[in-house]
Amino acid sequence: MINTEEEVTQCTGEIENNFSSRVEPRRVTVNQAGTRLPTGVEPEAVDVTVYYTRAEDLTPLHSPGCEATALLVQINSVNWTTVCSALTTARRLAIYHPNELKLVLDTVMPHLKLHIASLRSSVCKTALICATDFLKAFGELMFIHLQSGSPSLLAILLQKAALDKRFVMDEAKRTLSMMINAMPCKVLLNMLFLHVRDTNCKVRAIVAKYLTETVEKALCERERGIECCIDYNHEYLLQAVATFVNDRQPGARESARQLLSKLKDTYYHDTSSDEWFRFVERSLGKPTAIKILRTV
Repeated sequence: MINTEEEVTQCTGEIENNFSSRVEPRRVTVNQAGTRLPTGVEPEAVDVTVYYTRAEDLTPLHSPGCEATALLVQINSVNWTTVCSALTTARRLAIYHPNELKLVLDTVMPHLKLHIASLRSSVCKTALICATDFLKAFGELMFIHLQSGSPSLLAILLQKAALDKRFVMDEAKRTLSMMINAMPCKVLLNMLFLHVRDTNCKVRAIVAKYLTETVEKALCERERGIECCIDYNHEYLLQAVATFVNDRQPGARESARQLLSKLKDTYYHDTSSDEWFRFVERSLGKPTAIKILRTV
């Protein structure tokens, strides 16, 4: 580890020499929601595609400890190209040097969340790609970072995935898909349940989609003999179905139908429809049970 101020300064200087396409710093305004609003004169044209490099095309770092230390300065820069370069360095640390990144992860994550919320699409997309690599590298360790703060990182990811701007929306969905793959189903359910009644109907549709994918993952694990968290979350899942089934968004309604169908096929496939109705009735009450079973 690098402990002295002199060593940190030296490391920072070394890393700065590696950045290309330097531009003059620009002023940055931060609004009350914590979103960075770029101001001032735009720099010369920048090829932003270099920041979207695939994980398999990135290379290890020569001095990962030094890079990790300098990262804390670079990721907080007012220069957006410096930020994007720092996020790319963070990706290389996550892929090839996760132990070095882990030492500074608690400090890096608040900045990553801020950049995901950026109104500059190129910064937002680069930060989302970075978050995907973090989730792949650290898995369940990312739980606290996804949940902490207001809004939480998960809330921001759901909002970005619900945008009409496809450039950002598609990347946010890839990040959420990695979250589903990398984290335990029990953890995923607990996180997603908190957003079932989001006030934004487009966000609810995204929540419904990934809740359904989590259930699919859990049921696949069940077939392999792994303890299934769905077995003791029936009631919460049915409550989610009741919320989504009459939603304004077609995607939410379709996810509700899929979710209810999976629960019925898994647990009541060989039983009568009356027994299935009684099961739903116990969880939701008779009026709601009748309503959703007629709709689905």
